[in-house]
Amino acid sequence: MRLRVLGPLEVRDLDDRPQALGRVKERVLLGMLALRVNTLVSKDAILAGLWEGDPPRSAPANLTSYVSNLRRLMQAGLVLETRPGGYLLTADADAIDLLSFERLVEQGRRAQAEGQHALAVERLTQAAGYWRGPVMDGLPVPDAVRPDIARLEDLRLTAVEECIDGRLELGQHGTLADELAVLTSRHEFRERLWGQRILALYRSGRQSEALAAYQEVHRLLDEHLGIEPGAALRALHQQVLRSDPKLEYAVTAPVAVSSWTPPRQLPPTVWAFTGRADELAWLESQGAAETMTVMALVGTAGMGKTALAVHWAHRVADRFPDGQLYVDLHGHGTQDPATPIEVLTSFLRALGVPSERIPTDVPAATASYRSKLAGRRVLVILDNAGSAEQVRPLLPGEPGCLTIVTSRRRLTGLVALDGARAHVIGGLTSDDTQQLLIRLLGADRAEAEPAAVAQLGAVCAHLPLALRLAAARVAGMDGSIADCVADLASVQTLDMLAVDDEPSAVRAVFDSSYEPLNPLAQRLFRLLGLVPGNGFTRRTAAALLDLHPERADAVLDVLVSASMIERRAAGQFAMHDLLCRYAVEKVAAESVADRAAALGRLFGSYLQDTEAAVVTMGSGMARITQPLAEVLPGLEFDGSSEALAWLDAQRQSLVAAALYAAEHGPAGVAWRLCDQLRGYFWARRCHPEWLTVAEAAVAAAGDDLEAAAAARHCLGDHYWSLGDYELAIRQYEQVVAACAKAGLARRQVGVLINLGAVHRELGHLTQAYDRLRAALDVAQCNEFAETTIRANLGALHVEMGRMEDAVQEHTRVLGSQASPPEQAFSLNSLATAHRHLGNLDEAQSCAAAGLALHRETGNRAGEASALETLAAIHLDRNDVAEAFTFAEDALAIAQAIANPRAETATLTMLAAVHLHQGDHTQAEHYFTLGLQSARTNRITYTELEALLGLAATHQATARPTTAQALATEALQAARTSGFHRHQATAEGLLSGLGR
Repeated sequence: MRLRVLGPLEVRDLDDRPQALGRVKERVLLGMLALRVNTLVSKDAILAGLWEGDPPRSAPANLTSYVSNLRRLMQAGLVLETRPGGYLLTADADAIDLLSFERLVEQGRRAQAEGQHALAVERLTQAAGYWRGPVMDGLPVPDAVRPDIARLEDLRLTAVEECIDGRLELGQHGTLADELAVLTSRHEFRERLWGQRILALYRSGRQSEALAAYQEVHRLLDEHLGIEPGAALRALHQQVLRSDPKLEYAVTAPVAVSSWTPPRQLPPTVWAFTGRADELAWLESQGAAETMTVMALVGTAGMGKTALAVHWAHRVADRFPDGQLYVDLHGHGTQDPATPIEVLTSFLRALGVPSERIPTDVPAATASYRSKLAGRRVLVILDNAGSAEQVRPLLPGEPGCLTIVTSRRRLTGLVALDGARAHVIGGLTSDDTQQLLIRLLGADRAEAEPAAVAQLGAVCAHLPLALRLAAARVAGMDGSIADCVADLASVQTLDMLAVDDEPSAVRAVFDSSYEPLNPLAQRLFRLLGLVPGNGFTRRTAAALLDLHPERADAVLDVLVSASMIERRAAGQFAMHDLLCRYAVEKVAAESVADRAAALGRLFGSYLQDTEAAVVTMGSGMARITQPLAEVLPGLEFDGSSEALAWLDAQRQSLVAAALYAAEHGPAGVAWRLCDQLRGYFWARRCHPEWLTVAEAAVAAAGDDLEAAAAARHCLGDHYWSLGDYELAIRQYEQVVAACAKAGLARRQVGVLINLGAVHRELGHLTQAYDRLRAALDVAQCNEFAETTIRANLGALHVEMGRMEDAVQEHTRVLGSQASPPEQAFSLNSLATAHRHLGNLDEAQSCAAAGLALHRETGNRAGEASALETLAAIHLDRNDVAEAFTFAEDALAIAQAIANPRAETATLTMLAAVHLHQGDHTQAEHYFTLGLQSARTNRITYTELEALLGLAATHQATARPTTAQALATEALQAARTSGFHRHQATAEGLLSGLGR
């Protein structure tokens, strides 16, 4: 993640895609924290800055909400911490532009002090490139950070001046003279710029213009500030007047150039080279920089690194008129690696050095090689490098020449110590894969079976080498492409991806990367073949190897460096499908007992870590609480947000593990993971995985009552979240029966609460009350906490119109040890009760606090509900703009998570906003949508809201007959279901209509 504040505020992800930011105040908050990065900013200063010194009562709760939203944006390199008295944004230098800017300025100053003027100019120019406009452009700037902005602006101009000093030292006065005319017109009182302009003009032979420039600055300072130029500028003026020789630029004599025969060693370009637009663009952008000397293309075997390097080299060969050098270093494979002295000898011969004059030791040969390339423009390709040490003596000594290195290793030493820029080469895109196969197979054949071509690309993991070998096999077959895909998809995939024992067959190139690994790295790679899914972490590796996670890090580093696995964001690792198959082959070398033990440790770590995350989230949901064996040192989370982020990152792995265990065993892993993940699934509404895991767990549970209850509980929650009430009730009733039979009172209470909530949403308020009272009876008999029951009773009272009772129940919940999700639920319902009682300040405070908690716990449905509540409160305050914003935000979330209840409620709220504005057409449109959705999903409460809203709309547009019919329908439904507040509203409407 990268935060940009030197210009309009921007946040970009790891792929440089802009991320959506929230409201203006959230963006201002982020800007304030960024300008004080790595420094604590007090809460009082933030509140004063966001609300211009007059924060409302709701400001602290709103600030908590803003911070929660910003934390959801944070990725690698940026952390927003809550500290006593304030907030601290910590960032790596590469994660925020102002730190990168300051670092480059410091590097430029050091280079200038050491006389390295070209390097200084490079660094200072790069620093200036981070500025895209005024700091926080387009946002209101709080007074508290204006001094920080002024400091940065001054540092920017100072860096520009220091860069100009460097350019003057390099003799660039000719171009600078005109550039400085523009700069001095923009910054009339920067005397240093005027001095540089005068010097540049003088050195360009424009003495009279230099003197005129001095007179101009003298006049400006006198007229506007009433002062004369400073001593330095006056002294320069005197030097120009007397043509002081010290002002002249010392020109060095050009170096004589000897005769030269350019070498042309590039291999032929690869036939049917296809795609790689992004990679070619990267090579173009990096290679265009005059100071760029080394670029590295790194990645797994078979990715087409050499083909890419050679293809681009042919495209740009004319930019390197002094020739192109190429060598295969044999860093991987069956041949011995090329030694630096062997390569240097070959290169020096190609550069015209007689054999008898070629040194026999590496330092002398390197010096001779670099001397030959000095002042030249030569492109050097060092292919298939095994290490940075193998490459380093072969690098030219100065800019002008460009070196491209390809390697399966990451060459971090070359990046860190030699200034190389590395780019990891992955598989082809789906479109590029299709185009390559069309070229390899022929358009007629490929276009006749488009689905099979797509499947062929997927089976080959979009790996260019595998695609070419597969295409060669298809070309030699009489059958269809689909037949070949079926063969390749079998367990013998790697056997099929070989042609006549070619050393470049897929298994052979994988072997050449695997065999040099140390024994522990080989074992980890093999054991990764056991992992369900295609994602893992350091703790996965530690569990498989039975090591401490810190020791596992070193083993993972070996595999990453060898490009056998890929390091992804947030501590995640993966490998492409063909390497997964290769690992599955290799793990067969482990004994059955060792494989079972490793898998047992892996599943044990999943259960252990998931339990830690769920406990930290504090969902308050009933779970199986049997103790778990500690496979690894306990995982600790800094609050629910971090726990939720961990579950987000691990979801695919945990789902894959649950499905594997349900099919292959042990079954207990499947239903335990299902039970642990239930609260997370509820918060995130990831419906496809939720249903798949729950159904698999039900099948795995068999006759085990506790397991079946846990699995069906999860399945019932899934159906409830989708509004499939009958299916939810059916599952819940089975769970209640199983719990009663097995004595599982805690889960029985939880499911009775859910049944009460489902009946409440259906408008069956009497049944809802009965289920909640039954839950309360079981809880009191077993001395369980009653908070969840009372929270649901409070919500039921709201819908029945008993607002005072609702306030009493929710106040009791909030005064207890309720979990964060329970608190969030109660706060939002309490806000609604206060709103209907006319207590709008209390309502807004509760809703804002509930919103912050819902966001902190990751409950997207709860977040949408809280936003809808805030919209209603602001509408009651006649703040239509804020009401509309909150309602739109709520609708966006509800639609994103496909939550019918939230979407229906929000559609109705949007309609109410339009009605309040007098936009009756839009009001009728949204009320109609809300009514249709409420009836489709059988949400009685919102159906009544929509009916009454439509009645009011028709009344306002002089359509009394339809208004009366709608109000009458609402009145009858409210009486039947027990919605007393809606009944009173309907009666009031009908009275106004003269009924």
